[in-house]
Amino acid sequence: MIWRIPSLTFDVSPNSLSAVSPKLVVNMDGLDIITAIDVCITKRKSDVQMDGYRRGFKEFEALSNKVWTWAAASFLFYLPFEFNFAQVFDEFVNAIKWIKVVHCLKRDPFPPNAPLPSDIRIIFKEARIELEDDPFENLLQMSHELKEDEVYECERRRQMLSERLLALKKSNPLMPQARIDELFVLLQEKNSAIYVERWNKAGNIKRPLFVSKWVDFELRVFADPYLHGSEKCVQLIQEFDPLSMYPRGGLSFSTLWGRGMEFDFGEWTVNFRDYPIPYLLTKDMHFFGIVVGAEEFEEGGRSLRECLVPLPQPWETHIIERNMSPLKFYYDMQCESAEYSATYGPCWEPCLSMVSLMWNNISAPSRDPSIPLPFWDKMRFLLHGRFSWLSSKVVTTMLASPDPYNTTETVEICWDEFGLDWMLGEIRIRCGLRVFMRTASRYDDSRILFLPDLKLRVLLDWICSGDPHDHHSVTLCAPHRLPHYSTDHDSYRAFRSSSLDLSLTFDVAAGAGNGDTGDRLPHVLLYANTFRCLEFLINTLTMKNRNVRKGCLFGTSSYPKPQLGKHFGKVNVSLNFPKFYITYWMSHSSDYGFRVISDGLNLMAAMKLSVQAASEQGITRRRSYVWTPQHVSATLWGTKVHVYSQGHAPSVDGTSNDEATFLLGVSRVSYIRENSQGHDSSQHRLTVHDLKGSWTAQNRDACISIADGVHRAHLLRRILSNDALKILKLHMEEESQPSGNPQMTDGTNSAQDQGSDPRGHRRGYSMSDQNQSLLTQLIGEASTKLVAHCEQATDLPTDSLLGALQCTLDDVRLINWQIDLLNSQVVLKGCERAGFILITAARASVTQKVHRCVWRNGQLLGKKSWSAIISGMQYFAPISNPDGKEMKPFRWLTKEVIEEKAPTGAVGDPYLHPYIGAGDAVGGVVDAKETSEELQLQRIVSRCSCEIYFCYFSEELKTDAIEETGVPKVEQERGIGGEETGVDCVTLKHNMLEATSNSEQYEMVVDIVNNLVLFVDPKKKELAERRRKLRFACQMTDMKEMRERIIEQQCELREIVSVVRSLERQLFYLDTQSNGNVDEQKRRDIVEEMEDIKAKQLEVSDKLAIYISCYKQRQVDAARAIVFRNLEEEDGVAAVARRFEESSIFSKL
Repeated sequence: MIWRIPSLTFDVSPNSLSAVSPKLVVNMDGLDIITAIDVCITKRKSDVQMDGYRRGFKEFEALSNKVWTWAAASFLFYLPFEFNFAQVFDEFVNAIKWIKVVHCLKRDPFPPNAPLPSDIRIIFKEARIELEDDPFENLLQMSHELKEDEVYECERRRQMLSERLLALKKSNPLMPQARIDELFVLLQEKNSAIYVERWNKAGNIKRPLFVSKWVDFELRVFADPYLHGSEKCVQLIQEFDPLSMYPRGGLSFSTLWGRGMEFDFGEWTVNFRDYPIPYLLTKDMHFFGIVVGAEEFEEGGRSLRECLVPLPQPWETHIIERNMSPLKFYYDMQCESAEYSATYGPCWEPCLSMVSLMWNNISAPSRDPSIPLPFWDKMRFLLHGRFSWLSSKVVTTMLASPDPYNTTETVEICWDEFGLDWMLGEIRIRCGLRVFMRTASRYDDSRILFLPDLKLRVLLDWICSGDPHDHHSVTLCAPHRLPHYSTDHDSYRAFRSSSLDLSLTFDVAAGAGNGDTGDRLPHVLLYANTFRCLEFLINTLTMKNRNVRKGCLFGTSSYPKPQLGKHFGKVNVSLNFPKFYITYWMSHSSDYGFRVISDGLNLMAAMKLSVQAASEQGITRRRSYVWTPQHVSATLWGTKVHVYSQGHAPSVDGTSNDEATFLLGVSRVSYIRENSQGHDSSQHRLTVHDLKGSWTAQNRDACISIADGVHRAHLLRRILSNDALKILKLHMEEESQPSGNPQMTDGTNSAQDQGSDPRGHRRGYSMSDQNQSLLTQLIGEASTKLVAHCEQATDLPTDSLLGALQCTLDDVRLINWQIDLLNSQVVLKGCERAGFILITAARASVTQKVHRCVWRNGQLLGKKSWSAIISGMQYFAPISNPDGKEMKPFRWLTKEVIEEKAPTGAVGDPYLHPYIGAGDAVGGVVDAKETSEELQLQRIVSRCSCEIYFCYFSEELKTDAIEETGVPKVEQERGIGGEETGVDCVTLKHNMLEATSNSEQYEMVVDIVNNLVLFVDPKKKELAERRRKLRFACQMTDMKEMRERIIEQQCELREIVSVVRSLERQLFYLDTQSNGNVDEQKRRDIVEEMEDIKAKQLEVSDKLAIYISCYKQRQVDAARAIVFRNLEEEDGVAAVARRFEESSIFSKL
């Protein structure tokens, strides 16, 4: 080590001592490591500025102290690649300790009455730390940049040659083509020569791997009697770290000091390589507080390592002992800053790993043979105390792209008026939160989340084999002092955490001010494109990076680097929101969307991270981590949902009272997610109070458009995923025994029961032989009254309703949803007739079930069903309007009209008054007092019960469920009416119905049934026909050719998506870089081209979805080929596409 200065000037006075040099260079092993410009070192008995700063510490006793000041205009610490600074510095410290041993220099004790150490002040106008990158990485970077530039240069030369040849052809039309081809060949040779020449001239450019720069850096360290002495320092340690059990017998310290500290800088930036976005950018930051440094000493000497100090002949090599215990910090620090900006992306992980390896050359890892602690356990081991931080603005940016040079795809989180309090095991944050989506499209700078006043509390519970706060019991061991009984030694065994249990509490309040305006209320703004950007972010965050310079080849340990995201055990989340609203739009220019407005939200969730082991034997795979919800409960108050279409836009302030856009409203919604999954308990339970719904033609069209857009976005992600060509591991389903339903053993077979009991006829099912089936049905119908179901039939067979039968079969895999509705009312309004129907229900229970798959025409379909049981159901309609005036808007009924009342039987009871006044009887009129409006409602259907069954089938197979449960057996299910198994069916059943209506109300009901209830999207019909033709064509293709087509279509679709994204970027840069002068013609051309490509994207995606569906279906067919041998196609039987059923056991009209 060489300290080199060109000149040195001393200035000595009674009160001060100073040394000045224009430059100071510290050379280690022939390399300049430290360089300081305009160095000035001064010692004063007192400093006026330091005395002023000292007064900021109210606990201090001394008013002044002697001061050492170290100042420099520029300070640079430069670490060349693979230079071991830690080893050189360790040898330097060993030499100093050897000198102390030789000259018998011992450290003075630390009594309270000892003289105070000097204060220290360090001032740098600019300070830098640079780590040199791997020369090989620099060479690769230079080669990539040179090739990229040479591609553009070669294209430019080719275009210039083509233009000159074109001009030459005009003057010499007889120029031979061979000569032209020869010129292009010469151009290629010249391009190669130019590239080689540029490569030789480029050389190896040194680029830093890591640069940390401080501007106006100043560090002030104060000594005071309040911090002087070992007893006072121990008291501060116990005060700053109350959760750790301080040993009763005390501790021995090799190093112990306490200081008041202030740390200021005007700007701090951290950059990696030549990445355009800085890793850290901070302005006007100020730290202040009290810090205690302690290095514990183990009395038994296990933490003492031996260091050799080589000496020249004739002296022998000297051995000194050094303590291995790290220096721990106990603190009570506060911080203030004007601006703080941090950026992170998993694409930076290789660079961070490289920085970590290089940092080991600055601060050497411990010699203890234990596995190193991860950084979170290392922070728990070294840092103890409380840290408070106030900042006017904090910005954290997450990169949503795997390219570290991409500056357009980011998610920016802004924390306004940020306040943080970090204590032991607890973090508290209070601020305003804004989240922006940054992307090179018209969705750039869209604020997707706004929380005006957020209070966040984070509780950290580290799961360890011992006390997670007892860091004093950890004793590092030198390699030659390990216990004899230890085979796999780990000094941190009791302190090392196995997992982290996290508890998050979000309390959100409205912003300051009066009134419920949009600027005060928390809100979420989403577009269909937002989910794509969020998906990119999730894929980026979950990407796995390769190890950097790991293993024996590079001389480094091959320990796997743990990730904090996979270290969690249990996570509890609690959300408390005031009034808020959520807005969703299909696109930036679309008029279709919806808005959810709620008066409050309370959410509690508990999740657990578990590790899934690989099922294959003998194969080592990467661990798979899965989040499993343990419990979820939520409550919403005063919620409304509005849907918007062309001509209907939401209000700016976030609230909306437009009845034309109203879709749904509830007073309270409670949600509970159950852990158990089975036939008896539902996975999701929902309780809705005071439901109000409106289903009109406008809402119908808006909902269909929104649902279609969501479905297409989900379809695009699914068909482009890697699981599209996944080879299914299928097996045939095992035979299941009937449980709970003696009529049916599974979802597709009832022929055996029909043969044993003629009256057990099931409509639409048959036996294996067609003639025997017809005979059995005729015998079964011999005792049946052949009357229409709308007539009175006291013994009408319930099982004749196919929809009810399919929804109640004993083939349920999972009860997914259980929804209980209390005091519900729904308005149905057609588009051809004025007026509406108001349907109310006192109670309703809705259940969604997931059934086992069924076969139809040799195709396996997924099956789900919805069933509802409604009691206290009433139908209301306005009284006819003979004057022809415009009907007034509807108003909701009160609970007194909807709720069921239990009669008491007393003549004078008030319950009888509504019946006397025709209040609850069919045809009765609701009083105007009950509706608070002049509009009169007539009860066209009195109180009754109702059952609704909706069974629907999907061609999109859930491959995971099929692999788990197996493929069901194939049964022949055919009837006279054609194939009815596997078709969508809606069944509406009234046990008793008393109804009345006039001609106008009847026409209104017919209008509602035709345009709302039985409405089918025409586009869906056309799309279904195209899919049917394409599916038939796929059946003629073998598996290999189909797989090739899928791969080809996927590549084409990915290219189309890339082109659309490229056009979006062109529009973005055209609008942002034109400075107001936009070329409208060019913009229109880009928009038209984009619309054409999007139409092609829809066509290709539909075709690819059918290919993938057929490909999976063919795999299923191969799995059931052993048992599916006797199924024959029948001609002349009409197929059932959709089925609607209505049943009334007793009707009175």
